[in-house]
Amino acid sequence: MVVAWRIMVPDFLPHLRRSELYNQSVGHADWPGTQIYLASLFVPERSNQLMNAPVALVLILSVLPTSQQAQPDLKATVTALVEELDSDQFATRKAAGRKLLQLGSAALEFLDTPKSASVQVEQELRYIREQLRNQKAVSSLEPSTVTLSDTLTVDQIADRITKQTGNKVSVAKLGSDLRGQRIEVRYQKQPFWHVIDDLSRKLKTTIELSDGAVRFVAGEPLQPDRISNSPAGMKAYRLRVGKVTSKVLVGDAGRKLVRIPLYFGTEPRLRGIFLRAASNTIKVTASGGRSLSPYSPNQSLEVPVSGRGEEVTWKHDVLAPIDPKTRSIDINGSVEVLMAAGYEPFRFRDLDRAKGTRRSRTGVDLRIDDTQIDKGRGDLKITLTVEWTRSIGAFDSYRTWQFHNEAWLKTADGKRIDFSGPLTTDGQAGGGVRLTYHFKSVTADLSRCEFIYEAPTALRTVKVPLEFNSIDVGQ
Repeated sequence: MVVAWRIMVPDFLPHLRRSELYNQSVGHADWPGTQIYLASLFVPERSNQLMNAPVALVLILSVLPTSQQAQPDLKATVTALVEELDSDQFATRKAAGRKLLQLGSAALEFLDTPKSASVQVEQELRYIREQLRNQKAVSSLEPSTVTLSDTLTVDQIADRITKQTGNKVSVAKLGSDLRGQRIEVRYQKQPFWHVIDDLSRKLKTTIELSDGAVRFVAGEPLQPDRISNSPAGMKAYRLRVGKVTSKVLVGDAGRKLVRIPLYFGTEPRLRGIFLRAASNTIKVTASGGRSLSPYSPNQSLEVPVSGRGEEVTWKHDVLAPIDPKTRSIDINGSVEVLMAAGYEPFRFRDLDRAKGTRRSRTGVDLRIDDTQIDKGRGDLKITLTVEWTRSIGAFDSYRTWQFHNEAWLKTADGKRIDFSGPLTTDGQAGGGVRLTYHFKSVTADLSRCEFIYEAPTALRTVKVPLEFNSIDVGQ
């Protein structure tokens, strides 16, 4: 549907200076479910009349299909293409497989294997699902971006960034006066961390990463030289350096130990499993280009990441001569991070009959071991086993990711209910863990609720470069 209007600019775009619109003839803006095109702009011929004369424009509003409208179409498309995979014509089968891959990871929800499928179709669908899940895993680790151009309160800015990126941004710890302050922001597809650091400087506050959120709190903003200015700064990860200190080595009057505290965080929507930092992958040079040797040359640290939105820290020690010239250092190198990726929902319906039901995705198996429903009290207890079916070396020692996956109930009318009781662990063996979730005092009909458990279906090792220049060395 397309609708056109001729409206007065001051009524529609009060925050724009009229001079900014002079002689502009075409443009567009995206709103959820719509596209708005500036088809034409009418302004007076003489510029001295511009500030007082009416300025009008013609807008063309094109209403795009909503996600609710698009879903049935996608399902029908996928179903038709799956049928074509069983065609007698090779060209048709090949084209169907290519088109399914082109649909992207959104098709995964509808990519079921028909009961009457041939072995050939089963194999082809298995391959397509694997490829789409790999695509989803890779894309899920890409940095989120922010597009925001307006004058808004701090509360409104935090809310819009959260909605755009899926990263929880909280300003609750700031005073009400500061949260209500209106500031001008101009971001056009800017990386999330760039926006957060810029806001920190505008508000003259610092930030904390905790409990799955970026939180603005009172404190001095982090100086730009303390944040890694490598290409990683444009990605979904954030490396920073703390206060560097030094002390004379006991029994070695000619050298001192320089301690470098480093911090790593991800966008809160992402989840790291563990970080690996090796001494031989980080190079430290003093003023004048002198290379400083690591205190433990063969050291390789593996630091577990406890959950989403958590910052981890470690210390890198180097040896330096006691020399007045060693007042600042440069730090270059990289660390590796094992990231959980490609999150997918595992859905269980008919909970009163769900015992023994199993769901599988690439690398992950889930089984409902028991469900206990007390309809009178509205209580539900679900026990399930989560098993990671792939062994990835050191990852086997860091299964805490299974305790941080989200789980919730979805009612018949689409409302989300998070579990209210404690998460209990009944046992851990092999590649899995047995978990029990408690839902209490639920007013919805539990027999009609859906239990959803979200888990990563892939692990990806990401190499994150770091670069800090002219960092002061404390004495």
